[in-house]
Amino acid sequence: MHTLTRTRPPPLLVQVGVFCSWFMFDNFMGIDLSKDGHSVVTFQQLTNWQTCSAWDGFQASGYSTANGGFVSFDNPCDYFTVRPIRRRSARPGQWWCCSCLC
Repeated sequence: MHTLTRTRPPPLLVQVGVFCSWFMFDNFMGIDLSKDGHSVVTFQQLTNWQTCSAWDGFQASGYSTANGGFVSFDNPCDYFTVRPIRRRSARPGQWWCCSCLC
């Protein structure tokens, strides 16, 4: 008798997908991601975040966290590097993975 095994996507792949989706979409697969007020960026911006200081007119709005806090930025480029508790699982390698997978 054969048993069916369900394959799961690798955890990092899922984590990177969620990470990229939050930055790039305010609505994803029917889920409203805009309620926290975060800024949506393009794929080009997300994969080249380290050149943010050279972008003309880039602005990033602050956003609320799940625990009722608010994250704001003195420098709009901090949007890509500030890690509040809600995104604590983001790892430096995810930036690279995001540029490959998103």
